Amino acid sequence: DTENSNTLWLCVQDFGCGIMPEELKQIRAYLDDDTYERDSKGNIGLKNIQQRLTVLCGKEYRIRISSTPGAGTLICVPVPLTPDYTRKKNP
Repeated sequence: DTENSNTLWLCVQDFGCGIMPEELKQIRAYLDDDTYERDSKGNIGLKNIQQRLTVLCGKEYRIRISSTPGAGTLICVPVPLTPDYTRKKNP
């Protein structure tokens, strides 16, 4: 559970132009899709981080993105603090 005290949240925020709601919806849907993609045309870094989190920590560890057009974007990545975070390694 990423809401407990055993999770460290790494967050990056900017105060730029933000992301329009429709584009943010598409990015979130792209990250929620657990299908592996080789030929991505954007957001590959975020997708790579999400895939690694899923493999190492489980599906409950999801990147969170919030953005307000004209005000900026906040991206938060959950990292488990417990030493058993590698329990879901690939066989």
